[in-house]
Amino acid sequence: MVQDGNVITSRGPGTALEFALRLIEALAGEGRRKEVELPLQRC
Repeated sequence: MVQDGNVITSRGPGTALEFALRLIEALAGEGRRKEVELPLQRC
């Protein structure tokens, strides 16, 4: 995963979850990312 300014890229399907969480953080902040991520850690 690479972030350069407002551009965030990923390498492939194996990084999809981390990519999605990074987008949430970039768009809505770290607190929202944690809200989304917490239930995923319980699975």
